[in-house]
Amino acid sequence: MDIGKNLYDLVVGNAQNLVLVALVIIGVYFGFKREFTKLIGVVIVAAIAVGFVFNANGVKDLLLTLFNTVFGSSAAYINQISLVVVYWQSFM
Repeated sequence: MDIGKNLYDLVVGNAQNLVLVALVIIGVYFGFKREFTKLIGVVIVAAIAVGFVFNANGVKDLLLTLFNTVFGSSAAYINQISLVVVYWQSFM
């Protein structure tokens, strides 16, 4: 048995249900209070939250690609600079 996979499935399944219930409750609350500007903000944040919860693997891949793009390329650039410095110091 893979305990980690079972735990992941349990957490994701419950998180999806909790996010949907929370969105409905918040939407009804702001609807009754007629605070439509706050409701629009909640809808925008909710769209992002639903994307994170319902597409966890896609978000993981996106963040990993972003991390590798930002830090992976800079690490290679720093490595190239250090090679140039070592090469130049060999002439001195």
